[in-house]
Amino acid sequence: ILYPGKTYTITPYIVIEQNIVYFGKSKSYKPTESIFFASGDLGLSVIWANKNVGATKTQDVGGYYAWGVTDAYSASVSYKWFNANGSKANKYVSQNSHSESGTADGLTVLDAADDVASKTMGSEWRMPTKKEIDDLKALDCLEGYVLNGKKGLLFVGNGDHKYDGLFIPYGGYKDKSDTPVSTDYAYLWSSSLVTASSSAPEYIDYGAYTLQNIGGGYWGWKGTDIAALRCSARNVRGVKARK
Repeated sequence: ILYPGKTYTITPYIVIEQNIVYFGKSKSYKPTESIFFASGDLGLSVIWANKNVGATKTQDVGGYYAWGVTDAYSASVSYKWFNANGSKANKYVSQNSHSESGTADGLTVLDAADDVASKTMGSEWRMPTKKEIDDLKALDCLEGYVLNGKKGLLFVGNGDHKYDGLFIPYGGYKDKSDTPVSTDYAYLWSSSLVTASSSAPEYIDYGAYTLQNIGGGYWGWKGTDIAALRCSARNVRGVKARK
C-alpha cells in the first residue's frame, strides 16, 4: 500500500565488479486515489464507526474509559468492578477464585449497560469483540499515517472496499493518572474478557483484550493476543451489525 498524495521516487541501479555502480534515471510516482473514511465499511463482518467515542472528528482521540465503565476515566475514582484492593472482581469473572463472592458469573463479554459505545452512540452500536478486532488486524495497515496533522493507524478494506479506510489515532492510555502515556501508539478496548483459554494468562478475569500496535514489531502486534488491566483507560471505537 502506498500513501495517497505522497510522492515515491525509484532509482534503478546495477552493481558490477570493483564496487562500480551505475544508476539509471529516477522515476517518481504519486498515487492519486483517495481513501474514504466516512463509511466504516471495510468488507468485514461489522461496520466500524468513523471516529472514537467522545471524538468530534476522525482524527480526534476522544475519551478514555476503563473497561466496562461508561463514565470518562478519572484516576481518583476506584474501578467499579474490582474490590478495594483490586484482588477480586465483582462482575465479569470466569473463575470462582477470582470472584469477590466466590462464585464466577461467567460473563465474558460486556453487557450493553456497561458498554460505553452503546450508551453514547445508541443501541445498534457496541464495542468490538476480540474476534472483530482480530479481523481488523488481518487487513493491510499503515502505521504512522498522518490525517489532518494527527498520526495513527490506517486500515484499508478488502476487495470492493480497497479505497475505504479506518483511521485510529495514536492516543496512548491512562493508568492511575489523568494524563495519557505512550501517546505514540494506538490503544482500543475490545468487549472481550480475558479467560483461561487465552494466551494472556496473567490477565485472566482482571484484563480485557485490546488493539494496540506494540509488541515485537509489525507482525508481533498483528498476530499476538494483547490484553490490559480492566482498571486502566483506553479509547473506544464502536461497531454495528451489517444490514
